[in-house]
Amino acid sequence: MKEPPLGFVASEDFFDRVKTHVDFSARDVANVAEAGRVLAPRWEEIVERFRACVLDAPRTDPLVADAESFLSRLKETLRSWLDELVAGRHDEAYFASRRGVDRRHVEEGLPVEQVFAAMNVLRTELAERIFRELAETPERAAAISVSLDKLLDLELAILLATYEESWIGRWRSRDRETVAEQILSLKATAQRLAHEIGNPLNSLGLHLELLRRRLVRLDGEEAASASATLEQISSVVKRLERLVRRFQEYSRGFDFDFRPVELAAHVERFVAEQQPRAAQRAVEISCEVSGRPAVFADPGRLTEVLERVATNAYEAMPGGGRLRVAVAARDLEAVVSLSDTGPGISPAEQGKIFSIFYSTKPSGGGLGLVVSEWIVHAHGGRLAVESRPGAGTTVSIALPML
Repeated sequence: MKEPPLGFVASEDFFDRVKTHVDFSARDVANVAEAGRVLAPRWEEIVERFRACVLDAPRTDPLVADAESFLSRLKETLRSWLDELVAGRHDEAYFASRRGVDRRHVEEGLPVEQVFAAMNVLRTELAERIFRELAETPERAAAISVSLDKLLDLELAILLATYEESWIGRWRSRDRETVAEQILSLKATAQRLAHEIGNPLNSLGLHLELLRRRLVRLDGEEAASASATLEQISSVVKRLERLVRRFQEYSRGFDFDFRPVELAAHVERFVAEQQPRAAQRAVEISCEVSGRPAVFADPGRLTEVLERVATNAYEAMPGGGRLRVAVAARDLEAVVSLSDTGPGISPAEQGKIFSIFYSTKPSGGGLGLVVSEWIVHAHGGRLAVESRPGAGTTVSIALPML
């Protein structure tokens, strides 16, 4: 079984998009290169000034065991960082290099606010040096300073993306641990119930069949009434047998066949296949696509989750309604949302819907959302429910994009 990719990486066009947002152009590249020629002889002074500011910061000592050793390494890194900053190569290789530096900051345990403060020290120091060195041409100094500001904004965007990657990774790691505990609990419960209930159910089914054969040979109103009661009991037994088979499947666990999946196309096929089922229930089902992200997923298991969520939506709208299925790309995630026009879920019930055996429906087994969440988390994703009484329910399935 292939494992799904865990964690996040910035999309391929991330750096280009940020450059567009800050309007970082070829003219800015030239201005930054000129800043390098002007400031390079002053690097040592700038680095020392930065070191002094960091030493004066009240949060430095608790961050690292040996502040002096740390700052010595930081000075060497900063010199290289400044050289690369003004070298004129602001492409994907530059972006990758910056990400590497920022990941080391994350590994060092530096709080993001301290790195922001350090960046502000550099911004101020570089601007002051530029205006001092180019005092005779203030307009030129201003233009170069603006270009440096844009470049440092790019650096902050890369920094934030790197810290966000770390935060999301840690959050998902904790979340996966919680779900893993729930899965172990579900497996243990399923094994116990399949054993404890399965054998008596088999025996009960055999006796019901014997009774049915005897009643066939009898006549009269009482025999007909007894037959009707027997059929009701048989229906309940069959439902319990289906539940036990599901328990047995869950206790064994799922196999996954991960592969690249074009999510929008997959969801469009699902909605098309659901049209007859929705029409039978007087539900108008539609599909809206605002992005075509690719994900690493098991197509069959993904469809299973969509079917479970859709079934919940149909059952929430016994008199008919609308089910809107939407696909979108949001930052680093591909999101499928299913929104119904049912009565919604109360806040008290929302806190229980991911609990094993809890169901808002009299005939529900209380496993649909639990297993769906299990499958989604096995994909490195997350499943969320938003609902308000009287305003319907939206279930969102977020998966990491390729």
